[in-house]
Amino acid sequence: MWNYRIIKFPDHVGLYEVIYNDQGEISCHSETPEVVGDTVEELGKTIKMMLHDYEKSDIINGDKIKFAPLIDPDEELIPFNPDELQ
Repeated sequence: MWNYRIIKFPDHVGLYEVIYNDQGEISCHSETPEVVGDTVEELGKTIKMMLHDYEKSDIINGDKIKFAPLIDPDEELIPFNPDELQ
């Protein structure tokens, strides 16, 4: 048997796939979470948003996606220097 369970670690909370043995004890869980958050509440908000998006989404054919540039190639980029933040 398997299901999804919320598992909390020191650095994150995640929704993991968990597999049980015949006695109902946890035998293993997925190495990485399906969804992750900083808090249980944030995790819940993300899952609710995902369900909302699922319910209203059209199906996109992955083989037909033509990716557009994320930024305007003609836009002047401002260099980032983390030392200037201090």
